[in-house]
Amino acid sequence: MRMNHPFSYSLLAFCVATQAACYGWRVEGFTPAEVIARRHPRQIRFERVDGHRDVLYRPEISGDSLRGSRSPDVRARDRVILLRDVRSVATLRIKTAETVAVSVTLAGVLAAFIALAVTASHYQ
Repeated sequence: MRMNHPFSYSLLAFCVATQAACYGWRVEGFTPAEVIARRHPRQIRFERVDGHRDVLYRPEISGDSLRGSRSPDVRARDRVILLRDVRSVATLRIKTAETVAVSVTLAGVLAAFIALAVTASHYQ
């Protein structure tokens, strides 16, 4: 059985939309060193004391500094921020409620589309 294109595109849109809704930044209530030691994040978003926010990939603590990469594609840890200049650290977390809501909504739309397609094929 060959899948028709509208169904394939709908399924692809469903998968993309549910994955996009899954993650969001959550500010941690711990020091950068504790966050890195406990969670071992691949990336963090930090806020400096001046209010500037940025993302650091492959973070690690080195003495009194937070080190990491500017880009997920760069292997070298080419960025250093003094810990005293960091106000807060956030990690990416799954947003369960939003993900469920988007999934249920899109599943309903997809089910309605399939029902219409099946109904339309019976009248041809």
